[in-house]
Amino acid sequence: MNRDPPLHVKRQLRKEVNYGCPVPGCGKPFLEWHHFDPPWHVRNHHDLSGVIALCTEHHPQADAGVFSVEQLRDFKRNPNNRELVCGKFEWMPENCIIRLGGNYAPDRCRVSVGGEDVIRVEKSESEMNDVSFTLRDEAGVEFAKMAENVFTCDTSTVHDLAISSSANRIKIWHERRKVGFECHYSRKSIEDVEKLIQLDCEALKQPPKPIENIPAFYEQLFEIDNYKKDGLAIGWRRRDPVGTYLRWHVIKHRGKDGQIPLLDFSYCRLFGGDGKSIQLGRRRIRTSNRELGCSVNTVMAFNLGNSFSF
Repeated sequence: MNRDPPLHVKRQLRKEVNYGCPVPGCGKPFLEWHHFDPPWHVRNHHDLSGVIALCTEHHPQADAGVFSVEQLRDFKRNPNNRELVCGKFEWMPENCIIRLGGNYAPDRCRVSVGGEDVIRVEKSESEMNDVSFTLRDEAGVEFAKMAENVFTCDTSTVHDLAISSSANRIKIWHERRKVGFECHYSRKSIEDVEKLIQLDCEALKQPPKPIENIPAFYEQLFEIDNYKKDGLAIGWRRRDPVGTYLRWHVIKHRGKDGQIPLLDFSYCRLFGGDGKSIQLGRRRIRTSNRELGCSVNTVMAFNLGNSFSF
């Protein structure tokens, strides 16, 4: 049996503690799963009555026996009475590639709907990349937001909220099986980033030819210091100048570990204060009244001004 509980069990465990650590005064949303009655080494199980969601700080303490079985049961019965979950994400001490529903931007971006910013990524004074976004329902009522990496959510208005214990993924369900928002920060290999680009290219009416030798192509781009001066010809030869420009930015973001920092807004539906909406995901951008298409062969897909307005 896998020690990680099934999805439906984790959903129940998150909900019973109000989506935050139930240790009095804590409430952190970065949850793990502690098997205590009986302990995992005594019997492998996922009994709801014998497992509790705890944060990454208090889970090791529970493993060390700091809390009694009765205390843990009391935490389950009487979690912190908070409808507003709050947690700070220490994201991105460096530049990154940003993916927005199959569209891309380097380092910073701003997405606005009806004149209001709904996603913003920018560099802070401490050289950290600050992430901000605002989530509203169809009536225009705000239910979650991130302001300079600090995330808050009114859990009374959502079906489910999952925040990874490693603090690199947020996923919100409006209804059962209806995801309303998902973003993920990770460090990926060149090959994994290229797979995402190829997936996004599949949405194009005339997708460019796949790259035959991915490592060699990216190393060729890495040697180019000025893309517009020395790399544009490569893009035109491939009949994919914007996609090649994207890949040039990707390889220029490679860290010393060979990985690419990627902030992926893989799916979200965003409402502005005026009722207008856009939907990012499934390799498309859709507005409330028309589909804007996708991906790496459109100016909007890799906007040099890093600004998307609807």
